[in-house]
Amino acid sequence: MTEYIAQCRYNRSDTIKARVEDKVVWLEPGVANVALTPADARTFARGILALADGVDGGEAETTMFPAVGDVVRIVCPESACDPEHVGGIGVLTRTDNTDCKYRVRLPGGEIVWAYEVEAPTKPTPNPSPRVAFLEEARRLVGSRDVPQLLAVARFLAGENA
Repeated sequence: MTEYIAQCRYNRSDTIKARVEDKVVWLEPGVANVALTPADARTFARGILALADGVDGGEAETTMFPAVGDVVRIVCPESACDPEHVGGIGVLTRTDNTDCKYRVRLPGGEIVWAYEVEAPTKPTPNPSPRVAFLEEARRLVGSRDVPQLLAVARFLAGENA
């Protein structure tokens, strides 16, 4: 059994205990009311969390998306009659607790409120076809003479045909 005890700031005999026994966290007040200073309350709460984490490994850290300053893509703008903003990418400048809670500033400075936003997908870079021609030229020529490799790559690309 592991336990953590906090004492009342007014009466040292009044305590509250948190203990772990059989994978259960128990809170046991020594009396009906225990007054703690804010610092003691935080320390006690951290102790309870540490005990609980020892039982079940703790909770996975939550990531808050989106956060103000994030680049977002607008999924559902406020005005359903304004579909031109769907897919627009901008910077999230404000969130609030209303139904339409995301305020996004678009690159032109326009402000759009949105019901739903998401992280923009990163485009997968496609290698330039010129790189493929250069690699093929290196395979065919077999030398490291840069001007000769570039000439063969241009020929393969049809630029000097």
